[in-house]
Amino acid sequence: MESGSQIFLPYKSVGYVSSGVPFKLRAEKLHYSIMLAIGNSFQLLNSIKLFPRMVSNSQEGKIRDMSFYKKDHFLTTCKKDIILWKGQYEEFRFRGHSSKVIKLMVFDNILFSLAKNNELIMWDVDSRLIFKEQLPEFNAKTHRITELVHPLGYYNKILIGFESGEAQLWNIKTKKLIFTFNLTTKDNNNNNNNKVKITAFQQSPVSDIIAIGFSDGRVIIHNLKLDKSVMSFQQRGLVSSISFRSDGQKQHVASSSHTGDILIWDLEKNKPFHTLKAHDNECTKVEFLREEPIICTTGNDNSIKMWQFNGVDGVPILLRERTGHLDPPKSTEFFGDEQENSVVSISDQSIRYLSIVASTFNKELSKKNFKREITPFSGFSTNFRRNRSWETAVSIHEDSKHAFTWDCTSYSINKKLNIQEPISSTKISTCGNFVFFGTVYGNLLKFNIQSGIKRAKILPNIQKSTITSIIVEPTNQFVITSGLDSIINYWDFNDLKHLYSIDISNNNNNNNNNNKEDKEDNKKNKIRISKMLLHSESGIFAVVSNDDKIRLYDIDTRKLVRYFNVKGNVNCIVFSHDGRWIIASTQVDSVIRVLDIPSGKMIDWFKMPKPVTSLSFSPKGEYLVTTHSGQLPIYLWSNQSHFGSVFLKSPPQTPNTIILPSQVIEISPNQESSNSKQKSASKKLKEKEQHEEDEQFEIQQDLGLPEEFDQEMLEDNKEGDNNDDDDNNANKKSSIKQIDQLITLSSDVARSKWQSLLNLDIIKERNRPIQQNEKPALAPFFLSTIQGLEPKFAKIDVVNPLTIKTAVSTGTANTTGSTVNGDDDEEASEPTQEELKGWDNWAGADDDEEENENDDDDDDDDDEAMDDEDDEDDDDDDDDENLEKTTKTYKREKEIYRSDKIIKTDSIQGTRTNFNLSLENGYIAQNYSESLRILKSLTPSGIDFEIRTLTTADDYADIHYMFDFIVYQLLKNGDYDFIQSILSVTLKVHGYLLYNTSFKRDLRQLLLVFNEPWFKMQKLFHSNICMLRYFTNTLNN
Repeated sequence: MESGSQIFLPYKSVGYVSSGVPFKLRAEKLHYSIMLAIGNSFQLLNSIKLFPRMVSNSQEGKIRDMSFYKKDHFLTTCKKDIILWKGQYEEFRFRGHSSKVIKLMVFDNILFSLAKNNELIMWDVDSRLIFKEQLPEFNAKTHRITELVHPLGYYNKILIGFESGEAQLWNIKTKKLIFTFNLTTKDNNNNNNNKVKITAFQQSPVSDIIAIGFSDGRVIIHNLKLDKSVMSFQQRGLVSSISFRSDGQKQHVASSSHTGDILIWDLEKNKPFHTLKAHDNECTKVEFLREEPIICTTGNDNSIKMWQFNGVDGVPILLRERTGHLDPPKSTEFFGDEQENSVVSISDQSIRYLSIVASTFNKELSKKNFKREITPFSGFSTNFRRNRSWETAVSIHEDSKHAFTWDCTSYSINKKLNIQEPISSTKISTCGNFVFFGTVYGNLLKFNIQSGIKRAKILPNIQKSTITSIIVEPTNQFVITSGLDSIINYWDFNDLKHLYSIDISNNNNNNNNNNKEDKEDNKKNKIRISKMLLHSESGIFAVVSNDDKIRLYDIDTRKLVRYFNVKGNVNCIVFSHDGRWIIASTQVDSVIRVLDIPSGKMIDWFKMPKPVTSLSFSPKGEYLVTTHSGQLPIYLWSNQSHFGSVFLKSPPQTPNTIILPSQVIEISPNQESSNSKQKSASKKLKEKEQHEEDEQFEIQQDLGLPEEFDQEMLEDNKEGDNNDDDDNNANKKSSIKQIDQLITLSSDVARSKWQSLLNLDIIKERNRPIQQNEKPALAPFFLSTIQGLEPKFAKIDVVNPLTIKTAVSTGTANTTGSTVNGDDDEEASEPTQEELKGWDNWAGADDDEEENENDDDDDDDDDEAMDDEDDEDDDDDDDDENLEKTTKTYKREKEIYRSDKIIKTDSIQGTRTNFNLSLENGYIAQNYSESLRILKSLTPSGIDFEIRTLTTADDYADIHYMFDFIVYQLLKNGDYDFIQSILSVTLKVHGYLLYNTSFKRDLRQLLLVFNEPWFKMQKLFHSNICMLRYFTNTLNN
């Protein structure tokens, strides 16, 4: 399917917690993983904070049941199929059912799946095959299966519950029926129409004992071995799930019902312990955590909650929860410019504060003591300017004469405002001090938010219809209202005196030819304004009417500036953050249109799967937020024009359908640090050397580069040389086709490689430890002790033979512990060979000698670099004499360039790197593809090392080869960015040698290579400037 929109792409959904499918629990090391279904996907929550740590990809159908399998695998139902997931990705599908799968049960490696047509199938999950021998078919009329369970200790046995109220124990290995349990009481008045079906099974911590729930609210504790009921109790409503408490403190069993209540029964006293109102809707699952006084519940109210049994009375209290809207949200607003990541949304029963970044910040605003007085929400208005001073939101309600103010800082309701008339619309002023209410009878009232006192009211009989929308001018000069007619009224902000009126039917069309037709249409169908919206920065407000048009007016001049013909009843509109677009949705066809105001044209349109109920745009333009009928989430769409350039095409003749976004994983700071460690560890395994990868990771962190690089491979270069093709095939890499003589960047080299290469010295300096590691203090192999009542270790000065002796036979020791002075004493304190026994690993003499040798080598290298040409020849002769003992492989004489300049190179190849040898071979064949391949395979530290090891022997032969390699690659116009970084490092390392006259030709070639493309660019710039000047002068004249 093609992308539905050119501008907006699906990003994620917010506020969707649970679709009501019973959750699954799995014990981890220190916490539990909770598997929750959210429509067409599932998520894993951490039981410690109920934070989502994994969200699966979306599937075609809704999830009806699900299960864990082993460590990293999950099972979900998808229409007639069963999907096996590995992590968040689909791995395999089990196909074979003829109807929708409604229930799953995992028994070791055996999967039982139950379809809607009473079809029960056994699968082998490991082999991904269906069992050849299945249980016999069950007649749906007499034995419709409702529940499955594996009794504890009953090997190869499953218990099947039926709609008739009986249960059967089957051996899945022999496929034989073992026993039938008749669990329903037989009454004389019991008819077939009033059957009590089994709705829940739960294995108790004790073998042979199982709890069974029925549709009439009865729960029995049954002994399978004796076929006898131990006890029973009754609850209100159908039993949806049962769970036993196993922490050892109390003997409780909990059962959930469709009313949202959870009945906790005391098994010791055989009486109810507590009734918990857990959910506002049906409670689908309740389960105790193993060996903990905590229960987890979920329901059809889009929530999951955890309750803890503590305190003196032991009554469960709410421990933590994650909730969303109980009903589909119908209006949203971004909460100001400062908190652009926050959204305030309303549904019929609640008003919620949502974060589009982290779901842990989502909260429902508390209604306190006004729960019974609040009717379903019909509208609201917010203003963040007085966020920490007083209330920042005002809500109105259906058929209510009261409005309520809300504090978004304390997330609660504050006060009630008595309007004395049914309210139809509301709007908070720009300053945040006042709120305006429009009533059904056409009255406009002004209230002070802080005090709740009415400040002004319009005169009667001016506004004759219900006020549908209110607009407040940004500088608080006037207020604009519209009603169920074609009149727009201007009112003074202070005393609400009437100022102006605009009749939109008079300027319906600017064409004189169509005025008569428009007037006739207006008489037949009266124009009624349904909605108005203001863009504060541009001073333009939009008017939506029932004649399928959107009109734009200037708020100061009160003139029509644009109008758009929209086919369909527009129910929602919103301005883009910069006021350039209007996004409008129609209710009948569920189409969203993007209208460009400057051009007056529609630039994009797309169709939604569900009708849109509200639209809002983020203050900075990153996201478009939509809500839809019958959908609990709030959907976010990324604005591609905000993140990059979008090349628009003409909209298609029919809008394409766009897929609703699914929920994405949210990363907490702790998870982000752990994930970054895992990513860095995986990268270290891919590198050849451990220390180079650590350095590369530090480079990425220092430069702010992404941790994952583009590994995309391009097509092979068909026009390249045969040698290049062989190299590419050998290394399974591809090159880019050269387009004429354009410069090509190195797409197969990570950007961080050549960027960090330029700053490698700075990064190494930063990574150098602040304080050098000191050598440990000298200590003997055996620690001597001083005898006494409490034996103690002797001091180091007493035991250590390398320190100054504290006691000598001559009596010259300092009794105060001070050091001994005098040269004779220092000579006497030198240890002998016998005293140094056992101190080989601690003595520092060898280390000093190695350091001196390294210093001498460094001095020799510096001297060689600064010697004259005559001294270099002598040094070469000495080196040849020393190296002749080990090898006799020499360089052969060759030309450095195609000129009369000949350089003799008689040094040993065996001591050179592969890159040095490839440079030499590349110069001979004038093909440096192997050298380029070697550099691309190295890390930044390795590239820097290769450049620094270029010797100055043989009249700087290696450095000449290096410059010829750079010129060759620049002339090819390939890997331009990578070659530029190599040139920069080469000049930085060997730049001091370029003053030598032997490099005159190299510098001249580099200059020509750089000047040629610049001359072309300069010529293009000049021609463009001349053309612009010509046209500007022509237009001015």
